[in-house]
Amino acid sequence: MYAATIRKLVELADQFGVVVIAEGVERTQTMENLWLLGVECMQGYLFGRPAPQITLWDNDVVNLSRALEPIAAVPALCV
Repeated sequence: MYAATIRKLVELADQFGVVVIAEGVERTQTMENLWLLGVECMQGYLFGRPAPQITLWDNDVVNLSRALEPIAAVPALCV
């Protein structure tokens, strides 16, 4: 039942030019099943731990690029 729903969601997303991103992928089997259903972008503990939360105040915008440097170094799993 879930597989048919995911497959239809991916099909509709393709028609509208939208990318489907699966969240909460924690097991290899889940990743493989999603890939077979057409999901090409995934995130979750299988790929890495979440980055620390960043809180910005009015005068912290200058530090934003420094805060995001470690995040930019993490590769995305999208084809």
